[in-house]
Amino acid sequence: MDLGNTGNMQMEKANSKAQIVGTTYEYLDHIGEPIPMKEMVWKRFWDIIFGLIGLIISIPFIFVFGIIIKLTSKGPIFFKQERVGYMGKTFDVIKATVNAKRCRS
Repeated sequence: MDLGNTGNMQMEKANSKAQIVGTTYEYLDHIGEPIPMKEMVWKRFWDIIFGLIGLIISIPFIFVFGIIIKLTSKGPIFFKQERVGYMGKTFDVIKATVNAKRCRS
């Protein structure tokens, strides 16, 4: 299979549908269209539900690793780290303390 050969992959516009060798990619015709409010609300709803499920599943692991870190390390279990995000806006990330001795002197 020659991936460099694009002779078989010719882009056509037929019936206002984007096509590549007989296969239609209708989603390409919808790029740039606004998302209806009803779909945005449902997406946000499911984002929150699955986020809560993930949080509930991960809490026991965070608790166990917190105990392990406290028993094997000095200092706090968690610490805040400032990060720079979109458009230069700063935010704090809470991270677990990991004191690994990477080099031996």
